Amino acid sequence: MLDLNRDLPILRGKIDVSSLLELRHLNYLDLSYINFEIFELPNSIDSLSQLKHLKLAYAKLVGYIPYQLGNLSYLQTLDLSGNFNLTTINLDWLSSLSSLRSLNLSGVDLSKVVSRPQSVSKLPYLLELQLRGNQLKGALRDVFANMVSLDKLTTLDLSNNLFWGSFPDLKIFPLLKNIVLDNNQLYGSVPESIGQLSTLELLSLSSNSFRGVLTEAHFANLSRLNYLDLSYNHLSLNFSSNWIPPFDQLVNLVLSSCNVGPTFPKWIQTLRNLTDLEIAEANISDSIPDGLWNLSSSLRYFNLSYNHFHGMLPNLSSHTHFVFIDLSYNKLSGPLPQFPPNTILFVSDNSFSGSISSLCATRLSKLLVLDLSNNNLSGELPNCWMQLDNLKFLNLASNHFSGKLPASLGNLSNTDLILDLENNSFSGSILPIWNIIPQIQILNLRKNNFPGEMPSLQSCDSLLFLDLGGNKIYGRIPECIGRQNPPTLVVLHLQSNEFYGSIPSSLCNLQTLRVLDLSRNKVSGFVPQCFSNLTAMSSDNVTISNLHSIYGSYKKSSPSTNVMWKGIDTEFGENLKYLRNIDLSSNRLSGEIPESITLLKLNTLNLSRNRLTGSIPDNFNP
Repeated sequence: MLDLNRDLPILRGKIDVSSLLELRHLNYLDLSYINFEIFELPNSIDSLSQLKHLKLAYAKLVGYIPYQLGNLSYLQTLDLSGNFNLTTINLDWLSSLSSLRSLNLSGVDLSKVVSRPQSVSKLPYLLELQLRGNQLKGALRDVFANMVSLDKLTTLDLSNNLFWGSFPDLKIFPLLKNIVLDNNQLYGSVPESIGQLSTLELLSLSSNSFRGVLTEAHFANLSRLNYLDLSYNHLSLNFSSNWIPPFDQLVNLVLSSCNVGPTFPKWIQTLRNLTDLEIAEANISDSIPDGLWNLSSSLRYFNLSYNHFHGMLPNLSSHTHFVFIDLSYNKLSGPLPQFPPNTILFVSDNSFSGSISSLCATRLSKLLVLDLSNNNLSGELPNCWMQLDNLKFLNLASNHFSGKLPASLGNLSNTDLILDLENNSFSGSILPIWNIIPQIQILNLRKNNFPGEMPSLQSCDSLLFLDLGGNKIYGRIPECIGRQNPPTLVVLHLQSNEFYGSIPSSLCNLQTLRVLDLSRNKVSGFVPQCFSNLTAMSSDNVTISNLHSIYGSYKKSSPSTNVMWKGIDTEFGENLKYLRNIDLSSNRLSGEIPESITLLKLNTLNLSRNRLTGSIPDNFNP
C-alpha cells in the first residue's frame, strides 16, 4: 500500500513513474493532490496487476488515458478526477474492470468518446459513478436507458455537463443514495415518483430549467434526506401550512430562486439540524421569524438575500455558530444590531439607519467581510477598527457617513485589503487609509469631500484599483503610482479634483492599466508620448480578470467605476472588463496629440477642453 495523499505535507518535484511500476505486488496507490510536475500515465500501468485501488485525483496528469488500465482486473476504485488536461477517445477498456465499485473521472475531457453509457453499463458491481464536468452531452433519458444494469448504484454525479431533456427515471437505481444533476440543460417537471426513493440522502438539481410545483408527495418517503438543492430552476413549493417534512435530519437546504413565499415557510423552522440554509430570490415578503436565529446551534451558513424581508434585527452577538450571514437586498430597517464575532457579513441594500457604533460593542476579531453599502447609515465612523484586525473587505459605500476618518482605520493590517467608501460625505485627511496603502488592492474614495494635499506614497505595489474622483484633493500626481513592480494597477481615477503639474511619465510603466481618468483637474504640460506603452489598452480582458475575481470572491457583484460615455456619466461594473479608456479632458494640457497614442485600441479617448494644438492624427484604431 502506498498512500501519499493530501493529508501529508506537500510533496513536490518530479515523479519517477518507472520506479513505481516495479512495485508489482502493490494493491493500493494514492497520489492524489500531490504537487508533482505534470506527467503521463504509462502504457505499462498494467504491470501493477494486483492493484485494487488507484487514486490519482488532481495529480497533474496530462495526455491520454492508456487503455491498458482495462487489464487491472482486480481494480475496485479508479479515481482520475481533477486532471483537466487528461482525455481519451475510447472507454471500451472500462468494460474489462468487472470488479470496479467506484469510478470517478470528473474533470477529464470525455467530449470525444462515443461509447460512454455502453462501457459503464458493463460494470455490474459499480456503486459510485462520478462524471462531473466531462463535457458530456445528449438526452439524459437515453443515457439512463443504457445504465439499467447498474442496479447496485448508490452515487450518481453527472453535474456540470450538457445533458438535456426531461427528468430521468430514477427507479432503475433502487439503492440510490446520492443524485447530482446540477448545471445541465434539463427541463420539464420533477415527477412525484422521486418521493418514493426511500434510500435517497442527497438530491441536487440546481441550475437547470425544471418547472412546475413541488408538493408534499415529492418528498413523501425521503426520511433519510440530509442535502437538498433545488436552486436556480423555475420551481414553486406548495405545502400545507402544518406540513412537517419527513427529512428531520436535513443538514443543507438550498432553495434560491424557488418560489417559496410570500410568507416564510413554517416547515423550515422544524429542521433542527441545519448547518446551511440558502433561500435567496425566493419571493418572500415577511419578517424574519425570531425562532429562525435559534433554529440550530449548528447553523453556520445563512443566506436570505434578494427577498423582501422587513422589520428590525435582534442582537445577534451571542449566536457564535454563524460564520456567514447574507441579508443583502431586502427591506430591513432600524439600527444596525450587534453581530456574531466570527461572521462574513453582507447586509447591503437595505434601509438600516443611524450610526454603526454597535460594531464596537463586540470584538469582531475574526470578521473577514463587512458590507454595509447602500443603506441609510449616518454619522461619523467609530474609532474601534483595531478590533477588526482580520478584516479584508470593507464596503461602506452609498450611505450618509460624514466627518473625519478615525485613526484606527490605519490598524487594518491584513494584506490585500478592499476598501470602498464611495458616495458619502467624509472629510478631513485620508492619511489613516494612506498609511496602509501597501496592503490595499482596491481603494474607492470617490464622491466624498476629502480635502487637502495628496499625501506622498512610499509603496503601492498591491494596488489594482484606485478611485479618488470627486473630492477636493490637490497636489501633483504621485510618481510612485507608476513605479509598481510588477505593475498591477488596472483602474486609475483621479478626476474632478485639483491636481496640477504634468502627467508623470512613470504612468507609462503601468502595462496593466485599462482605465485612466485625470479629467477635470488642473493638469498641464504635454500628453506623454510614452502612452503607447500602456499595452493593456490594446488587449481584450486579460488583465482585468484578476480584478473581477478578487472583488467577486467577497461580493456577488463586480467592482464598478464611472466613465463619461458619449457625454453621460455611466457606471461600468461587469462590463468594466471590456473598457479601454483615457480621459484627460478639462485640464490645461498643451502641445500636439502624439501619434503614438493611435497605437492603442481605445473605446474612448477624451482630450476635449484643453489647450492642445496641431492636427488630429488620422490613424486612430477603433
